[in-house]
Amino acid sequence: MKKYNLALIIVAAIVLELSSFLQYYLTRKEVTKEIVEKANHDMQQSERIVKVKAEVETAVRNIISEAEDAIERPDDYYGIVSRLVKQNPHIVGAGVAFIPGYYEKQGRERLFAPYALDEFKNKGKSKQILTNLIPFDYTEREWYTTPINIAMSVWTEPYMGLNGANLVMCSYTSPIKDKSGRRVAVVFADVPLESLSNMAESISNGLDKIGVLILMLQVMGVFFMAVLIWRASVAYRRWKEKTVDTEKEHLAQKVAKLTEINRRLTERNMKLARQVGEKAGQGASPWYSSSSTST
Repeated sequence: MKKYNLALIIVAAIVLELSSFLQYYLTRKEVTKEIVEKANHDMQQSERIVKVKAEVETAVRNIISEAEDAIERPDDYYGIVSRLVKQNPHIVGAGVAFIPGYYEKQGRERLFAPYALDEFKNKGKSKQILTNLIPFDYTEREWYTTPINIAMSVWTEPYMGLNGANLVMCSYTSPIKDKSGRRVAVVFADVPLESLSNMAESISNGLDKIGVLILMLQVMGVFFMAVLIWRASVAYRRWKEKTVDTEKEHLAQKVAKLTEINRRLTERNMKLARQVGEKAGQGASPWYSSSSTST
Protein backbone atom coordinates (compact mmCIF):
# COMPACT_ATOMS: atom_id res chain seq x y z
CA MET A 1 0.00 0.00 0.00
CA LYS A 2 2.80 2.41 0.86
CA LYS A 3 4.43 1.75 -2.52
CA TYR A 4 1.19 2.60 -4.29
CA ASN A 5 0.87 5.85 -2.33
CA LEU A 6 4.38 6.88 -3.32
CA ALA A 7 3.65 6.15 -6.99
CA LEU A 8 0.44 8.19 -6.82
CA ILE A 9 2.34 11.16 -5.37
CA ILE A 10 4.85 11.08 -8.22
CA VAL A 11 2.09 10.83 -10.84
CA ALA A 12 0.23 13.72 -9.19
CA ALA A 13 3.36 15.89 -9.37
CA ILE A 14 3.78 15.21 -13.10
CA VAL A 15 0.10 15.91 -13.81
CA LEU A 16 0.31 19.17 -11.84
CA GLU A 17 3.24 20.40 -13.94
CA LEU A 18 1.60 19.46 -17.23
CA SER A 19 -1.69 21.08 -16.28
CA SER A 20 0.07 24.35 -15.40
CA PHE A 21 1.82 24.56 -18.78
CA LEU A 22 -1.40 23.60 -20.58
CA GLN A 23 -3.39 26.25 -18.70
CA TYR A 24 -0.92 28.98 -19.67
CA TYR A 25 -0.93 27.89 -23.34
CA LEU A 26 -4.72 27.73 -23.55
CA THR A 27 -5.08 31.11 -21.82
CA ARG A 28 -2.80 32.81 -24.34
CA LYS A 29 -4.52 31.07 -27.24
CA GLU A 30 -8.00 32.04 -26.05
CA VAL A 31 -7.04 35.68 -25.48
CA THR A 32 -5.50 35.92 -28.95
CA LYS A 33 -8.70 34.47 -30.42
CA GLU A 34 -10.82 37.05 -28.60
CA ILE A 35 -8.60 39.89 -29.86
CA VAL A 36 -8.92 38.74 -33.47
CA GLU A 37 -12.70 38.41 -33.12
CA LYS A 38 -12.90 41.91 -31.65
CA ALA A 39 -10.77 43.18 -34.54
CA ASN A 40 -13.20 41.69 -37.07
CA HIS A 41 -16.05 43.45 -35.33
CA ASP A 42 -14.21 46.79 -35.33
CA MET A 43 -13.36 46.47 -39.00
CA GLN A 44 -17.05 46.25 -39.80
CA GLN A 45 -18.52 48.72 -37.30
CA SER A 46 -16.09 51.51 -36.45
CA GLU A 47 -16.55 54.79 -38.31
CA ARG A 48 -12.99 55.75 -37.48
CA ILE A 49 -11.64 52.63 -39.15
CA VAL A 50 -13.78 53.29 -42.21
CA LYS A 51 -12.11 56.70 -42.52
CA VAL A 52 -8.65 55.23 -41.99
CA LYS A 53 -9.31 52.57 -44.61
CA ALA A 54 -10.25 55.17 -47.18
CA GLU A 55 -7.09 57.21 -46.53
CA VAL A 56 -4.86 54.15 -46.72
CA GLU A 57 -6.46 52.93 -49.92
CA THR A 58 -5.88 56.32 -51.51
CA ALA A 59 -2.25 56.39 -50.39
CA VAL A 60 -1.57 52.94 -51.87
CA ARG A 61 -3.34 53.71 -55.16
CA ASN A 62 -1.28 56.89 -55.52
CA ILE A 63 2.00 54.96 -55.62
CA ILE A 64 0.86 52.13 -57.92
CA SER A 65 2.01 53.91 -61.06
CA GLU A 66 5.31 54.89 -59.44
CA ALA A 67 5.86 51.28 -58.34
CA GLU A 68 5.15 49.98 -61.85
CA ASP A 69 7.52 52.54 -63.41
CA ALA A 70 10.31 51.45 -61.03
CA ILE A 71 10.32 47.81 -62.12
CA GLU A 72 13.56 48.35 -64.05
CA ARG A 73 15.11 49.98 -60.96
CA PRO A 74 14.46 47.60 -58.04
CA ASP A 75 16.56 49.59 -55.58
CA ASP A 76 14.06 52.44 -55.87
CA TYR A 77 11.48 50.41 -53.96
CA TYR A 78 13.20 51.04 -50.64
CA GLY A 79 12.55 54.78 -51.05
CA ILE A 80 9.00 54.24 -52.31
CA VAL A 81 7.88 52.16 -49.32
CA SER A 82 9.71 54.46 -46.88
CA ARG A 83 7.83 57.48 -48.21
CA LEU A 84 4.55 55.59 -48.00
CA VAL A 85 5.13 54.96 -44.31
CA LYS A 86 6.44 58.45 -43.58
CA GLN A 87 3.69 60.38 -45.36
CA ASN A 88 0.69 58.48 -44.00
CA PRO A 89 0.02 58.70 -40.24
CA HIS A 90 -1.96 55.47 -40.20
CA ILE A 91 0.60 53.21 -41.92
CA VAL A 92 3.30 51.62 -39.75
CA GLY A 93 4.74 49.35 -42.41
CA ALA A 94 4.72 49.06 -46.20
CA GLY A 95 6.36 46.84 -48.77
CA VAL A 96 6.53 45.58 -52.32
CA ALA A 97 6.71 41.79 -52.71
CA PHE A 98 7.62 40.29 -56.09
CA ILE A 99 6.85 36.87 -57.49
CA PRO A 100 9.66 34.30 -56.95
CA GLY A 101 12.58 34.64 -59.32
CA TYR A 102 11.54 37.94 -60.89
CA TYR A 103 14.87 39.50 -59.89
CA GLU A 104 17.41 36.69 -60.05
CA LYS A 105 20.22 38.80 -58.62
CA GLN A 106 18.15 40.58 -55.98
CA GLY A 107 16.67 39.47 -52.69
CA ARG A 108 16.95 36.23 -50.76
CA GLU A 109 16.36 32.76 -52.16
CA ARG A 110 14.77 34.21 -55.33
CA LEU A 111 12.41 36.40 -53.27
CA PHE A 112 12.61 40.19 -53.43
CA ALA A 113 10.40 42.20 -51.04
CA PRO A 114 11.67 45.58 -49.74
CA TYR A 115 9.84 46.59 -46.57
CA ALA A 116 9.78 49.76 -44.43
CA LEU A 117 8.70 49.80 -40.79
CA ASP A 118 8.00 52.37 -38.09
CA GLU A 119 6.51 50.19 -35.37
CA PHE A 120 6.26 52.98 -32.76
CA LYS A 121 4.25 55.40 -34.92
CA ASN A 122 0.88 54.39 -33.48
CA LYS A 123 2.17 55.23 -29.97
CA GLY A 124 3.24 58.75 -30.84
CA LYS A 125 6.91 57.75 -30.56
CA SER A 126 7.87 57.63 -34.20
CA LYS A 127 11.52 56.79 -34.73
CA GLN A 128 13.72 56.29 -37.76
CA ILE A 129 12.02 54.23 -40.43
CA LEU A 130 13.79 50.91 -40.93
CA THR A 131 14.01 49.36 -44.40
CA ASN A 132 15.01 45.83 -45.20
CA LEU A 133 13.98 42.75 -47.13
CA ILE A 134 11.20 40.58 -45.73
CA PRO A 135 13.15 37.71 -44.14
CA PHE A 136 10.63 34.90 -44.67
CA ASP A 137 8.77 33.14 -47.47
CA TYR A 138 5.71 35.31 -48.02
CA THR A 139 4.29 33.42 -50.99
CA GLU A 140 1.63 31.69 -48.87
CA ARG A 141 0.51 34.79 -47.00
CA GLU A 142 -2.97 36.19 -47.62
CA TRP A 143 -1.76 39.71 -48.39
CA TYR A 144 0.34 38.30 -51.25
CA THR A 145 -1.68 35.44 -52.71
CA THR A 146 -5.11 37.13 -52.90
CA PRO A 147 -4.27 40.17 -55.06
CA ILE A 148 -1.95 38.10 -57.25
CA ASN A 149 -4.68 35.51 -57.88
CA ILE A 150 -7.75 37.72 -58.28
CA ALA A 151 -6.08 40.89 -59.68
CA MET A 152 -7.86 43.12 -57.19
CA SER A 153 -6.96 45.29 -54.21
CA VAL A 154 -8.10 43.78 -50.91
CA TRP A 155 -7.98 44.19 -47.12
CA THR A 156 -6.73 41.22 -45.17
CA GLU A 157 -8.33 39.79 -42.07
CA PRO A 158 -6.96 41.21 -38.79
CA TYR A 159 -3.88 39.38 -37.55
CA MET A 160 -1.21 39.64 -34.89
CA GLY A 161 1.91 41.31 -36.27
CA LEU A 162 5.15 39.35 -36.24
CA ASN A 163 7.45 42.33 -35.72
CA GLY A 164 7.59 42.03 -31.92
CA ALA A 165 5.48 45.14 -31.32
CA ASN A 166 2.29 43.33 -30.22
CA LEU A 167 0.36 45.06 -33.00
CA VAL A 168 -3.02 43.86 -34.22
CA MET A 169 -2.97 44.84 -37.88
CA CYS A 170 -4.79 44.75 -41.18
CA SER A 171 -3.04 45.09 -44.51
CA TYR A 172 -4.28 46.78 -47.65
CA THR A 173 -2.64 45.17 -50.65
CA SER A 174 -2.82 45.77 -54.39
CA PRO A 175 -1.24 44.04 -57.42
CA ILE A 176 1.25 45.78 -59.69
CA LYS A 177 1.98 44.84 -63.29
CA ASP A 178 4.94 44.97 -65.59
CA LYS A 179 4.86 46.49 -69.08
CA SER A 180 3.37 43.31 -70.54
CA GLY A 181 0.43 43.49 -68.14
CA ARG A 182 1.54 40.49 -66.09
CA ARG A 183 0.96 40.65 -62.33
CA VAL A 184 4.47 40.50 -60.91
CA ALA A 185 4.18 41.91 -57.39
CA VAL A 186 1.95 43.39 -54.72
CA VAL A 187 2.33 46.66 -52.86
CA PHE A 188 0.87 46.58 -49.36
CA ALA A 189 0.44 48.80 -46.32
CA ASP A 190 0.14 47.61 -42.71
CA VAL A 191 -2.31 49.49 -40.49
CA PRO A 192 -2.52 48.84 -36.75
CA LEU A 193 -5.89 48.76 -35.01
CA GLU A 194 -4.84 51.11 -32.24
CA SER A 195 -7.21 50.20 -29.40
CA LEU A 196 -6.74 46.53 -30.09
CA SER A 197 -2.97 46.89 -30.27
CA ASN A 198 -2.95 48.59 -26.87
CA MET A 199 -5.18 45.83 -25.59
CA ALA A 200 -2.84 43.22 -27.07
CA GLU A 201 0.19 44.82 -25.44
CA SER A 202 -1.59 45.06 -22.09
CA ILE A 203 -2.72 41.45 -22.29
CA SER A 204 0.72 40.33 -23.42
CA ASN A 205 2.33 42.08 -20.44
CA GLY A 206 -0.31 40.60 -18.18
CA LEU A 207 0.31 37.13 -19.58
CA ASP A 208 4.05 37.59 -19.08
CA LYS A 209 3.42 38.46 -15.43
CA ILE A 210 1.08 35.50 -15.13
CA GLY A 211 3.79 33.36 -16.70
CA VAL A 212 6.30 34.49 -14.05
CA LEU A 213 3.76 33.82 -11.30
CA ILE A 214 2.98 30.39 -12.72
CA LEU A 215 6.71 29.65 -12.93
CA MET A 216 7.17 30.64 -9.27
CA LEU A 217 4.21 28.51 -8.27
CA GLN A 218 5.62 25.61 -10.25
CA VAL A 219 9.01 25.95 -8.53
CA MET A 220 7.32 26.07 -5.13
CA GLY A 221 5.12 23.15 -6.12
CA VAL A 222 8.14 21.10 -7.18
CA PHE A 223 9.93 21.96 -3.92
CA PHE A 224 7.02 20.99 -1.72
CA MET A 225 6.35 17.91 -3.80
CA ALA A 226 10.01 16.90 -3.42
CA VAL A 227 9.72 17.36 0.35
CA LEU A 228 6.52 15.33 0.35
CA ILE A 229 8.12 12.55 -1.67
CA TRP A 230 11.18 12.57 0.60
CA ARG A 231 9.02 12.35 3.72
CA ALA A 232 6.94 9.62 2.12
CA SER A 233 10.07 7.63 1.27
CA VAL A 234 11.39 8.04 4.84
CA ALA A 235 8.05 6.93 6.24
CA TYR A 236 8.06 3.96 3.90
CA ARG A 237 11.57 2.92 4.98
CA ARG A 238 10.59 3.23 8.63
CA TRP A 239 7.45 1.23 8.01
CA LYS A 240 9.47 -1.41 6.20
CA GLU A 241 12.05 -1.56 9.02
CA LYS A 242 9.27 -1.78 11.59
CA THR A 243 7.60 -4.53 9.60
CA VAL A 244 10.87 -6.47 9.43
CA ASP A 245 11.47 -5.99 13.17
CA THR A 246 7.93 -7.17 13.91
CA GLU A 247 8.41 -10.23 11.74
CA LYS A 248 11.72 -10.97 13.48
CA GLU A 249 10.03 -10.64 16.86
CA HIS A 250 7.24 -12.97 15.83
CA LEU A 251 9.77 -15.45 14.49
CA ALA A 252 11.77 -15.29 17.72
CA GLN A 253 8.63 -15.90 19.72
CA LYS A 254 7.82 -18.94 17.58
CA VAL A 255 11.36 -20.27 18.00
CA ALA A 256 11.08 -19.80 21.77
CA LYS A 257 7.76 -21.65 21.81
CA LEU A 258 9.17 -24.49 19.73
CA THR A 259 12.20 -24.67 22.02
CA GLU A 260 9.93 -24.85 25.07
CA ILE A 261 7.80 -27.54 23.44
CA ASN A 262 10.92 -29.50 22.54
CA ARG A 263 12.17 -29.21 26.14
CA ARG A 264 8.87 -30.44 27.52
CA LEU A 265 8.75 -33.33 25.08
CA THR A 266 12.28 -34.31 26.03
CA GLU A 267 11.44 -34.24 29.72
CA ARG A 268 8.29 -36.30 29.11
CA ASN A 269 10.19 -38.87 27.05
CA MET A 270 12.81 -39.20 29.76
CA LYS A 271 10.11 -39.61 32.37
CA LEU A 272 8.39 -42.29 30.32
CA ALA A 273 11.67 -44.07 29.81
CA ARG A 274 12.29 -44.20 33.56
CA GLN A 275 8.79 -45.51 34.20
CA VAL A 276 9.26 -48.23 31.59
CA GLY A 277 12.57 -49.20 33.16
CA GLU A 278 11.10 -49.42 36.63
CA LYS A 279 8.23 -51.62 35.49
CA ALA A 280 10.61 -53.90 33.68
CA GLY A 281 12.68 -54.33 36.86
CA GLN A 282 9.68 -55.15 38.99
CA GLY A 283 8.46 -57.85 36.60
CA ALA A 284 11.81 -59.78 36.59
CA SER A 285 12.41 -60.04 40.39
CA PRO A 286 9.79 -62.76 41.32
CA TRP A 287 10.92 -65.00 38.45
CA TYR A 288 14.53 -64.84 39.61
CA SER A 289 13.62 -65.64 43.20
CA SER A 290 11.48 -68.71 42.23
CA SER A 291 14.28 -70.20 40.26
CA SER A 292 16.70 -69.87 43.14
CA THR A 293 14.36 -71.63 45.62
CA SER A 294 13.74 -74.64 43.30
CA THR A 295 17.39 -75.21 42.96
